[in-house]
Amino acid sequence: MTTRALLHEAFHRVFFRRYTDRHVMTSCSYAFEMQLLLHPNFKNPDGALKKVVRRSNLQAGASQQVTDRHYAKVRRKVIDRVRNIMVAVDTQPISPGIVAPPPEVGFSEGVMGLFAETADEVVLPPAETQTSLHEQRIDKELDRYLATSTSLRAVRPGEPEPVLSFWKCQQEHRNFRLLCLVARVLFSIPSASA
Repeated sequence: MTTRALLHEAFHRVFFRRYTDRHVMTSCSYAFEMQLLLHPNFKNPDGALKKVVRRSNLQAGASQQVTDRHYAKVRRKVIDRVRNIMVAVDTQPISPGIVAPPPEVGFSEGVMGLFAETADEVVLPPAETQTSLHEQRIDKELDRYLATSTSLRAVRPGEPEPVLSFWKCQQEHRNFRLLCLVARVLFSIPSASA
C-alpha cells in the first residue's frame, strides 16, 4: 500500500469517525462544523453537512435509518454548541427589570407601610422566566440567521470578502449581536486543528 493510500485511509478513519461512531459524536468538538454553520455560503446544515454525514455512514455500511439518526445527532450537537457559545459570550444575559418609582406619600407612613407596594417590594419575574427569555432571544437570533439569505460580497471579481469582514459588517449594522461574537471566537481556531 502506498503512503498516499495509508494517509487517505487514516484520515477517513479518524476524521469521518465523528459522523459514524456514537461515542466519538458525544466527545467531538465539532469546531469545523460550527465554522461552516457561521460561514454565510455554507450555513445550511441540511446541505453539505448532511451529504457528508450520509455518505460517511453509508460507506461504513450503516442502514438509512442509522444514517438519518446520526445526521440528526450531529446537527443537534453543532447547533447546541453554537448556542452554548452564544450564552458564554453574552455579557448582558438578563435585562434588568423595570422598577416603578416609589409612590408619592400622601398618607401617613403607617398606612402606606401596610397597604402600599413600594419599589423595594416590586417582585421581579422568577429566574426561570428570565432564563427562558434569554434562551428565546438566543434561539430567535440563531433561527433568524439560519432563515436569512446571506452570502459573501465580492471584493474584486472572483474574490469574495473574508468571513470575518462579513461578520464585522453584520455587527456594524446590528443584524446579529451574539453571532458576531461567536464568529470571532470560532474563526480564531485554525481549521486544521478543528
